[in-house]
Amino acid sequence: MDGETGEVLWYRFYGSPEGFNESVYSIAVDSAGNAFVTGRQMNGAQGDDILTMKLAASNGEILWRVHAGGPEGLADRGWDVVVGPDGHPVVTGVLTNVADPGSFCTIKFNTSNGSEIWNRKVLGAVNSISARAGWLAVCDDGDIVMANRTWTTSTSYDVVLRRYAAADGETRWAIQHNSSGASPDDPRDMARDAAGDLLVAGIRSGNYMVLKFDRSDGHLVWSGSYDGPIGGYDGASAVVEGPGGVIVATGFSDGPGTNWDAATVGFDPESGVRLWAERFDAGDAQSDEGYALAASAEGDLYVAGYGTCFATDSDMLALRYRIEDPTGIEGRPLAGGSAASHRLSAYPIPFADRVFFTFEMPRAGNARVAVYDARGRRSSVLLEGALPQGSHELAWDGRDAEGRSLAPGIYFVRFETEDARAVRKLLLSR
Repeated sequence: MDGETGEVLWYRFYGSPEGFNESVYSIAVDSAGNAFVTGRQMNGAQGDDILTMKLAASNGEILWRVHAGGPEGLADRGWDVVVGPDGHPVVTGVLTNVADPGSFCTIKFNTSNGSEIWNRKVLGAVNSISARAGWLAVCDDGDIVMANRTWTTSTSYDVVLRRYAAADGETRWAIQHNSSGASPDDPRDMARDAAGDLLVAGIRSGNYMVLKFDRSDGHLVWSGSYDGPIGGYDGASAVVEGPGGVIVATGFSDGPGTNWDAATVGFDPESGVRLWAERFDAGDAQSDEGYALAASAEGDLYVAGYGTCFATDSDMLALRYRIEDPTGIEGRPLAGGSAASHRLSAYPIPFADRVFFTFEMPRAGNARVAVYDARGRRSSVLLEGALPQGSHELAWDGRDAEGRSLAPGIYFVRFETEDARAVRKLLLSR
């Protein structure tokens, strides 16, 4: 579509010459604007195969089309596609086998003609294509991380991650994550953060599951969760690194008299501690869900999904949130400048009785230093007024504005001037 007028530059309705059924489940674009799609296509006696196509940027012409499938002629699916820094597309999906389990299938194709550069099939996938199970992330060096799920009788669903070398698809590392015992860990999405670590969202025992894995060896960095206000059934459907580095998941969550709400939840990027939760009900106490996420550099968070009303049934839903800093704390937007995190320090952390803050005023002016809890509620204002240029120090004794001792937990101190803001996380451990 034209960016100025919305005019459609081209469209492509693809039907196979054989008249078979096909569906697309994921799309990615290379640096030249060419699109790669993957999904499934009925392929004669082979049944549904993984379908991958390259579409020209200029007019949508199909430059090549390839199939890949298992040897047993059952239903296979391509669930995700990405493009590496070398311009070659990589697809992942599931091959169904006659006997359990199925196979994880990840293939790197040559962008020029669709030939296979490498193909990795590994047993262990859930032997079903009824729900999406396959996600990819590209590492800074071009390596590919595949996420999927497996199932065992002793642990139920587990998260599987495998990192493949960009050049030849050799496995760098592989992990299978089980939180505890037979508690199901069912992934529904994967993304990477700015540092390259892997974020997985899904459902664990009826609650949001958000996991962070280290990019270098796959070890678990932290595990976060969210149980809605009535303790009902909740599940995360998408995850992204949001404004300010906060990790955001969206999905569905049982509400008090509202059925499923589209619940969007922020997690601390260092610890996985839940920082805030925003819930949306379309109005008729029917099923609502956030299904996809996107973040902008300006501090906006976009949620897409569906909302259900009696009059119109299930409708498309789009939400826009403004996150001004990682805590979700409400406050005025900056007139200019940046977060200037080097201007604020706190020590010791954790603290039991008293924590000290030092901050730098680049020039004389008004300043404010306040403490907030993990939900973004202001606990205490330590300073508000004019200050001279230079270094300053304050202390906080873990009490609120009324002088009451606060409970142990996560807090945030925020330092603001007319053109800068900085936030530091605190841990009160009495």
